[in-house]
Amino acid sequence: MKGMELAYPFRKTMAISSLTPSRSNMNVILRWLRFRIFLCRFLIPLFLFFFNSIPFFT
Repeated sequence: MKGMELAYPFRKTMAISSLTPSRSNMNVILRWLRFRIFLCRFLIPLFLFFFNSIPFFT
């Protein structure tokens, strides 16, 4: 599930970059992809850890 969710925007950005193969657009796509990887790797586990530490179901 997580692998597919990470692979889908990458395919989308590859289609966008093949439509407009300019250097600046590629840099924007790479920056967005790097930001998304940073988001998935750091902020989502941090949020899940914070979410699990709150005792909701007690």
